[in-house]
Amino acid sequence: MPEIGQTISHYRIVEKLGGGGMGVVYRAEDIRVGRHVELKFLSEELSRDRQAIERFQREARSASALNHPNICTIYEIDQHEGRHFIAMEYSFAPQHSLAHLGMARAAKLSGDIARSRKAYQDFLAIMKDADEGLPVVEQTNAEYKALINNEPLPQRTLP
Repeated sequence: MPEIGQTISHYRIVEKLGGGGMGVVYRAEDIRVGRHVELKFLSEELSRDRQAIERFQREARSASALNHPNICTIYEIDQHEGRHFIAMEYSFAPQHSLAHLGMARAAKLSGDIARSRKAYQDFLAIMKDADEGLPVVEQTNAEYKALINNEPLPQRTLP
């Protein structure tokens, strides 16, 4: 497995983002252009399986053929010391922890989320009150229309 700080091709490994059945994903810096990327390495075991390598490369080619905001851009398919990897666009995803943001930014983001949630709960409470008042408004509106049109008043029903 690559080590933090190690340079592979023209990518310097910055941190491990996660891993799964197919392999491990790292955040790295492309030292040629100075941008952050994700490097998805095929596991050592699957790197010896020709079908797994073909599936891995097919996944990269399929993704690179698409252009959509929810699909990361594929920069390169390569291998290093027998380990196949895909270099792709780095994107902050919700499953990443807030740890790499720094305490101040993480605290601000957490506060923003809490305030948004409170505002949403307040909005729901107001909408509930408004919904409960609609039958009264509809009744009053019907009475108003009857008075304007010189018609008999509808029978009043209260919720």
